[in-house]
Amino acid sequence: MIKKWYTYEAINTLGRRHGSLLATSKNAAREQLGTQFEQIVTIERRKSLRDRDFWIFLSLLHELLGQNCTLTQSLEVLKEQESKKICYAARQIENLISEGSDLINAMIVVFPNIPELHLSMLQIGYESAGLSRSLDVIIEQKKMRDEHVRQAKKTAAYPLFLLATSIAVLVVVFDVILPSMLGIIDGSEDTFTKIIFTFSGKGFKFLNYLIWVSALLLGIAIFASRTNMLREHAERILLATPIIGKVLREYIKGLFLQNIAIALELKSDLQSALRMSVKYIPSFYYKRVLAKVEFDVLEGQSFTKALSHTSLFRKDELSRIAIGEETSNLGNVINKIYINNRRNRESRIAIWLQLLGPITVVLLGIIVFTIAYIVMQPMMAIQQRL
Repeated sequence: MIKKWYTYEAINTLGRRHGSLLATSKNAAREQLGTQFEQIVTIERRKSLRDRDFWIFLSLLHELLGQNCTLTQSLEVLKEQESKKICYAARQIENLISEGSDLINAMIVVFPNIPELHLSMLQIGYESAGLSRSLDVIIEQKKMRDEHVRQAKKTAAYPLFLLATSIAVLVVVFDVILPSMLGIIDGSEDTFTKIIFTFSGKGFKFLNYLIWVSALLLGIAIFASRTNMLREHAERILLATPIIGKVLREYIKGLFLQNIAIALELKSDLQSALRMSVKYIPSFYYKRVLAKVEFDVLEGQSFTKALSHTSLFRKDELSRIAIGEETSNLGNVINKIYINNRRNRESRIAIWLQLLGPITVVLLGIIVFTIAYIVMQPMMAIQQRL
């Protein structure tokens, strides 16, 4: 049976205790706790908190820390909020911290779907006494991503509507118009006309196949993302793909640079910054590659030399990092490289968003031409025969 998370409040000789445990049912959780505590006050199935709840909680925590509140004071304030889910999250995190857990592990328990990108920022800030600064970066990233999504939706809405309409028209042409012409077309027609009429009456069937294949591929992708072995193999395939591989490497490099820059800004030493930065890299392959960088630096190799083995950085970037390392200005140099990479990435995204409309219009033109040709070709063949 599948185990689920339960939260509990119980009493033993040390007093009232709170915590969480995995169990197949509420009764099973009660049996487990019965051997550890004298009295069980409450056992509740942990509530499922959505991504939206996480961002509301994080923005409120960011605002409170920005007003020079401590983490303890911030959680006390959040426990008094009108939103039941925010109160629940603050209470659970406070209980887990009181049980000996740190903030990061407590947030992973309460918000199990936190992206690794945000976890890395939270841990760097928490361990370097710069949680407020980390939250600044996370909130800024969220705003940038929301703006990119908004622009993409705005750009793609009308072309996608036309594309869907064109597909519907194609289905009607193949399933309604072509079958009505089938009786007046004989075997003397040209090859292309014969090919067209082999698909007569099959438009909806092909659309149905397309939907099911898309759903299957999506299901495989979701399953692969949750299975480490499949995820690693899929990642290797994607990294070997020319364009997609380059995009993924740029993303991983940007995330690594951002983590290192923030950690060094918060006065972490290089080895601690590397350890925290590598931990949440969302790539099995590059997590091992960058862990080798951490090991090489620990063994006394220069940071620049260790990075040169990763194939992530250009020669000019390595030269700038070497200068920063020699002048003890590594943090500022890495931050500038990260900012340049981020600006280049944003510029490329903006260009692709601008090209999305024209590319879709061209595709629509091809579809419209195909529809017209499919309808007109049999008519022209009939006219020539008459």
